[in-house]
Amino acid sequence: MSSAPDLIRDEIAQQLSQVAAFAAAGSAQAKVGNDHALAFEVRCAAAALMAVAGLVEHLRPSRQQHGGQAA
Repeated sequence: MSSAPDLIRDEIAQQLSQVAAFAAAGSAQAKVGNDHALAFEVRCAAAALMAVAGLVEHLRPSRQQHGGQAA
């Protein structure tokens, strides 16, 4: 059975793959000059990255575990 941190890491890995896919699609749209699709892909990548940033916070040690300093 996986631990909670392992499950969070798995979800982060999946989300980062999604960010990479949006970034690649955005790059392709930029190369062909499709500004509307480029903007869409950038917004999707940003939203996915913000979701990952929130998940990472669940892996950070608490301030109490390190004498008041977060890692």
